[in-house]
Amino acid sequence: MHALISLFQWDHVLIRHLFIALPIVSVLIIKQWKQRMRVKVVYDMIYDAKISDAGSPFHVQAFLDSGNQLYDPLTGKPVIIGDKYFFNHLKGDREMLTIPYQGVTGDGGQLEATVIKSLTIYTDEEKHELNNVIVGKQNKDFTADQSYHLLLHPALFNESKKSLRKDVPHVKKKNPLIHF
Repeated sequence: MHALISLFQWDHVLIRHLFIALPIVSVLIIKQWKQRMRVKVVYDMIYDAKISDAGSPFHVQAFLDSGNQLYDPLTGKPVIIGDKYFFNHLKGDREMLTIPYQGVTGDGGQLEATVIKSLTIYTDEEKHELNNVIVGKQNKDFTADQSYHLLLHPALFNESKKSLRKDVPHVKKKNPLIHF
C-alpha cells in the first residue's frame, strides 16, 4: 500500500511538471519556427547577379529591397545601391554622378552613383538582363556576414529583358511561407 501511495505521489509530481513544462516548450518551439520562417523569407529575396562592365564579369548576391524607391530624377531610371565590396570589384575609372535622395526619416542628401554596362539577375526560373544600370554608392558593407552586396530596385524586374533559364527546369516558385 505504501508503494502505491508513493507511486501516486510520483505520478502527481510528474503530471504537475509536465503541465508547467508543456507551455514553456510550446512557446520555445513556436518562437524558433517563426524565426526560421523570417530568415527563409529574407533568403528568398536574395538573388545571384552578374555584373558585366569594364574588365571581367563578376557575380555578387543581391537583395530585392521592396523599400527602395529611388529614381534618377534626370532619366527616371530606378537606382540600385552597391556596398563597399561591390565598388571595390568594379574596374576602371568611374564617371560618378550625384543623385538627390530623401530617406524614410526625412533626412536627405546627394548619393554618388555610376552606370554599369550590364546587370543580369538570376531568379529561380528566369534571368533578367538590364543595360546601363545606375548604381548608388554605399561606403560601407550592408551586412556583417557579407550575404549580399547590392540592393535591387523592384522596378528592375518590370524593365528587364526576361528569358527562361536554360540551366534549371521551368517550375513555378514555391510560396516561401509554406516550404522549408
